Amino acid sequence: NRGLAKQAKRDYDGAIQDYTEAIRLNPQSENAYTNRGLAKQAKGNFNGAIQDYTEAIRLNPQSANAYTNRGTAKYAKGDFDGAIQDYTEAIRLNPQFANAYNNRGLAKCDNGDFDGAIQDYTEALRLNPQFVDAYNNRGNAKQAKGNFNGAIQDYTEAVRINPQFANAYTNRGVAKQAKGDFDGAIQDYTEALRINPQFVDAYNNRGVVKQAKGDFEGAIQDCTEALRLNPQFIDAYLNRGSVKYEKGDRKGAREDFSIFLKRTQTASDLQITKKRQWIFKHFPELKEKQ
Repeated sequence: NRGLAKQAKRDYDGAIQDYTEAIRLNPQSENAYTNRGLAKQAKGNFNGAIQDYTEAIRLNPQSANAYTNRGTAKYAKGDFDGAIQDYTEAIRLNPQFANAYNNRGLAKCDNGDFDGAIQDYTEALRLNPQFVDAYNNRGNAKQAKGNFNGAIQDYTEAVRINPQFANAYTNRGVAKQAKGDFDGAIQDYTEALRINPQFVDAYNNRGVVKQAKGDFEGAIQDCTEALRLNPQFIDAYLNRGSVKYEKGDRKGAREDFSIFLKRTQTASDLQITKKRQWIFKHFPELKEKQ
């Protein structure tokens, strides 16, 4: 119990010490293993967390929570198949476990199984119609399939349930932007920033839309604010550079593109490669410096 109190205060090291002592006193304590796993997971020690959840499952093979927790740790490590297996077992043990359906949907999305993810989110919402994250996540899956209207409906339901859900506003802005509704997208990004003034993605996205509307000064301001909040945000350098280029400010564009190129030298992502090629085409002198 003291471990739980320390964990609530984010004293994860202190919590782990207490859970470890509880396990020494009672090696059959499933809860102590589960709680220690949660504390380790909060510290980013996913392997240690998985070990503790596995021990909790050995002590109680009927623990749907332990399977779900282990699935979450596997998901954080990028082991999506392993996560899906654990969430599926949790659902077998507890078919009413809405969180397990939602989490399995996330893993399926990252595996590219958007239809399967949508099915899981829908089941989570059947079990819990107020599950705001499931609406947001289902919207993301629909958007990935190109169903922007369906995505907007889900994001709208998410913000109806939780009007302070900044991510849902931003996601809805992305869907509206994809449909060409730039004014609607700007409204959503602006609302997201009202809720969370530190929301870097919302500034960057709003800057892109302002550029599309021809508001170059507004676009530069938004990209600059995104970089003030996160100087490592390479997309904002690229976007601000493209605005400056469109304005005819080649010197300013070159400066931003140079930073983008420097920070993506070792990147192998296809989209980044295409962006680098575009820059080299319009600024061949930058290629010589690479």
